[in-house]
Amino acid sequence: GDEQAGAVTFDDASGNNNAGTCTNCPSTVPGVFGNALSFDGTNDAVTIADSGSLDLSGEASFEAWVGHDTKETFTYKREVAISPTTTVDGVQVKVSLDNTFSYGNLANADGDDIRFTDEQGYNLPYWIEDWNNGSSSTLWVRTRSRGTSKVFMHYGNATVEQGSNGYDTFIFFDDFDRSQYDGSSWTLAQRISTGGFTTDGDHLHMEAESSAYNAYAAGGPGYSDVIKTQKEFFENDIIVESLVDVTSIGYEWSGAYVRLGLHRVGALGTDFFGWYTPGFTHVYLAPQGGAIGGGSPVDSEIQLGLTRLKVFYNDTRMRAIGEGAANFDVTSNVASATPQGPWYFQMIGGGGKGNAWNMKHFFARKNDAAASDGDFSAVLQGETSLASELVYIPETFRF
Repeated sequence: GDEQAGAVTFDDASGNNNAGTCTNCPSTVPGVFGNALSFDGTNDAVTIADSGSLDLSGEASFEAWVGHDTKETFTYKREVAISPTTTVDGVQVKVSLDNTFSYGNLANADGDDIRFTDEQGYNLPYWIEDWNNGSSSTLWVRTRSRGTSKVFMHYGNATVEQGSNGYDTFIFFDDFDRSQYDGSSWTLAQRISTGGFTTDGDHLHMEAESSAYNAYAAGGPGYSDVIKTQKEFFENDIIVESLVDVTSIGYEWSGAYVRLGLHRVGALGTDFFGWYTPGFTHVYLAPQGGAIGGGSPVDSEIQLGLTRLKVFYNDTRMRAIGEGAANFDVTSNVASATPQGPWYFQMIGGGGKGNAWNMKHFFARKNDAAASDGDFSAVLQGETSLASELVYIPETFRF
């Protein structure tokens, strides 16, 4: 329906003319889509008259967005100015803290009491990527709608539970804190060698053993395990970021070191390893160089140490940026190979015996062309003391 402020009747958007009439009419507040009705929990009601179109004779599904207000007292509040203004719904914005941030005003030294809201007061999912009390910390917050130029950061409440959650913040997220291939994130698509991928509750570890090289020498694929995401995705303009720590470089042959890509579902038929066929877009980085998007050379080699790998995928290109131990910025035009969805992530570890790396986390976020390299400027404004003021944090869920 059309929940206009001050309305006493509410139209039926389905066209079945089942309008609702309110008693002790609820107030109108911003909703997930347009406006919503806020009931006082006492005597507010909206009634729909009996109608033949509501007499269901078979199975039916009901769906609604329902929210409740959680009243929490936060001592401090800061505006976070976002530039440029977002042009994509639900885009993720990185918020950086430095030693000028008032860490001492947090109720929990690990930042568990931080919350973000938008201008309408809606709770926004966020994730703490890196936390260093008193110095530099990195957080990500997911905005709710395009046109966002500011969000608000609240803190100073010792009773709230930890709010950081990467799974709610990103299109896809894994910090590898669970058991190996538990089915909720990744599935083992192919085991090539006796080595390959393992997890330790904190990292995804890949180690290529001699069987991978022996398979290559015998004319086989020459890489270790293949894993892919359990879930399929439909977004088509995204940024994938991961933190990779190369711990050893063994036999340096140009086959693969880290291969990360997107498969379009059903595009390859039975040829799962069709690297250079339409429907698969990938980047692979090797100790002696590698390739991006099906064969273009990478100028820089993978190096020992920690590298942030940032890969852009959209309709016309794939771009890979390495920052840290390995530094590179390469672009490939991949219009014929870019997945149109649905698609899934695929990761292949392997290469020469003795090659090994750890991945700390892996996430995919929406790209907003308005922001340079997909990164917004998020500047914290002055701190406001709220004393005993209540901050309403609506939590909305769907059933």
